[in-house]
Amino acid sequence: MAIIGAGPSGLSAAVCLQRRNIPLTLFERGAQLFFAWRRIDPDVCLLSPTCMTLLPGMESLPGDRAYQTFRSFTEKLEDYARRNEIMVKTLTRVICVSQNNGAFQVAYEDGKGASHSLDFTHVVNATGLLSFPVLPVNFSSQDCKIPWKHSLDVRENDLKSARQLLVVGARISAGEIIDRWMQSKAPGAHAWVSAKSRNIHIRPTMLGVNLHYVSWLPEHVPSQWFGRSLGIYQEPMISKYFSSGLRSGNIERVPGVRCLNPASVTLENDEEISPDFIVFATGYDYSLDHLKGLFDFDLAGNPRICCCESLKVKNVYLLGYRFGRTFASPYIRGIGRDAEFIAQTIATRTHNWL
Repeated sequence: MAIIGAGPSGLSAAVCLQRRNIPLTLFERGAQLFFAWRRIDPDVCLLSPTCMTLLPGMESLPGDRAYQTFRSFTEKLEDYARRNEIMVKTLTRVICVSQNNGAFQVAYEDGKGASHSLDFTHVVNATGLLSFPVLPVNFSSQDCKIPWKHSLDVRENDLKSARQLLVVGARISAGEIIDRWMQSKAPGAHAWVSAKSRNIHIRPTMLGVNLHYVSWLPEHVPSQWFGRSLGIYQEPMISKYFSSGLRSGNIERVPGVRCLNPASVTLENDEEISPDFIVFATGYDYSLDHLKGLFDFDLAGNPRICCCESLKVKNVYLLGYRFGRTFASPYIRGIGRDAEFIAQTIATRTHNWL
């Protein structure tokens, strides 16, 4: 059993499989567990309440905050890995997974650049999103002289010093950036939020109740019930301060970016603005380059899967993929449930083969 990626997704899959006595090898291209996860600002809080971010077998402790920071949750993950005695092959970059005489051959490079391969009966891809931040098409860092960062790399000092901030994007990452900026901005600072289409934004609470509690039941609905229509679903911006920022004039909605000039930005309505800092809240990719030939794709380029499993090749799973099994599949709370589902499916099939 191969698990590719040792972030929260890969770790939860390893724990669920290990508890069912299924041998596994956990591959991580970084030098330690949660390598990509550690790139996030450790002082930022997770959007979901702590009780919804517990992976299978993870316990809530008396000292836990209502909302974990990435630092405290990483410590929780490290303890989780230790208690479950999860072993990981670090500094192993998986190059290709292919079928070989009924098995899956995983070809990888170790930390010294040497090539190896191992055979497995099942593959769970848990590379997640954070390893693959996306920048706008045709963006050239050499041509743009304005300081910029992807939202993944933004820190509090970046936002404190931004007096003319441009946020490119209008989904979850953009909402998180706006809220942090609104709480730390200098007097008189201004922000533009650029989106190619009008964004939907919602507050994180409804009548004092966290939105995640309200959506808990609907997000369990199997995504395959909705067929191809899910492809048009876009996540809203979740922001506490976006509406108040619009009312006060601190935040301004603007059209999408047409081009990035050396010292200015041209918008799609031909307006030119001059930000002193740009945040690309342009999302992430879920790389499948190493799994070529194991999936069919729809017209939008999304892999065709059902209950996290490839519809082309059985026993190949995507964990943490958008709509992999339910609406919550890309989020920590959904990852834990999907990991349990995948592990139980593999255990059942393995038992039936014996």
